[in-house]
Amino acid sequence: MSRERYVEVEVSSGKAWVLSSKISGLQRIDSIFFDCDGVLVDVRESYDATTIETVKFVAKKLMGLDVPNSLPFRRVVLELKRSGGFNNDWDVSYALLLGIHTYLSGEEVETVYANTSPAARERILLEGIQPRFSESSWQRVGEAIMNLARRADSTGLVSLEKTLTKEGYGELLNEAKRLLGHPVEASIVARVFDEIFYGPQLFRQKFKVEPKFYTRRGFVERETQAISLETLSRLVARFGRERIGIISGRDYDSAKKTLGELLDNFEFRNLLFLMVDSSHGSGEGKSYEPLLNKPNPEILLKAVETLGRFQCCLYIGDSAEDLIMVQRANKILPRFAFAGACDLVNFKDEVCSYFVKMGAEVVFPSVNDLPELLDIIGGLKQ
Repeated sequence: MSRERYVEVEVSSGKAWVLSSKISGLQRIDSIFFDCDGVLVDVRESYDATTIETVKFVAKKLMGLDVPNSLPFRRVVLELKRSGGFNNDWDVSYALLLGIHTYLSGEEVETVYANTSPAARERILLEGIQPRFSESSWQRVGEAIMNLARRADSTGLVSLEKTLTKEGYGELLNEAKRLLGHPVEASIVARVFDEIFYGPQLFRQKFKVEPKFYTRRGFVERETQAISLETLSRLVARFGRERIGIISGRDYDSAKKTLGELLDNFEFRNLLFLMVDSSHGSGEGKSYEPLLNKPNPEILLKAVETLGRFQCCLYIGDSAEDLIMVQRANKILPRFAFAGACDLVNFKDEVCSYFVKMGAEVVFPSVNDLPELLDIIGGLKQ
């Protein structure tokens, strides 16, 4: 699809695009659900940065690798998330480590392989191993990982494993799975990620266990609110508190830490945070998994059960899995529309173009433009 099929309008933050064929449906919007990360909260220096820090930490401790900053982390993350199969940042971190392990294989990496128990992995992470590897082209590794990420699809890690196996890396893939323990319960990747993201205090509070690997300030502290109280108040006045909500792959506690009293503007029953079961404190090194993952359309269908009857529910997200979730939900119940918010994403222009190409009903800069944009849509000719 091209932008010729869109009506271009001006909002306070810049240009927005409205799909011409969907104007009539958009004028019937009577409820809104938001994604949290990248929409209500700026997470570029929290979640994205935690992924990079996790990869560097685990690669250093378990593989003896000093991963350079020149590796195209954020570009690879974009490609993975564009596939629609990487809403979980643990999986993103693991995918990067999997690529590093695979493409710096053999004599270039000194690592720990078979029969590595969860306890042994934790001990190695605490003590570290000495870096012993030959010079290699990190540029080549970065290009190889990028190529791998571009072949991912909505099945996520499954698609990467199939690609690596097909290319003859099956043995190294199995070694990586034993080494990293992901995505099984004893995933060292998830444990390190959570310690870095939450920081010692919030990690201890959430999981009732002491952090083992990271004692500095949690990256969640770097987050900032992206939606203003004025914007939220205008939307509540327009739709009613009971007809706005949040659907997010993160957990409630970290969202509350960043959004604070802004969450009080939502009915609690309309807050669907998918990461709900914590078990790091079980004594077995377990991490927790969301009940469902985007782009599963059941997530959206479950969320709107609280609305009762509705004409058109607008879901506002910033990623491929958000758009795919809405499109799949529409095949079951055709009463949804998607608005792609682009201001808080990396490679903004590319993401906007992707949403246009994939036929998003609305593409716009900031969630704070929404009240103004809805007024403009209301006045457009069908």
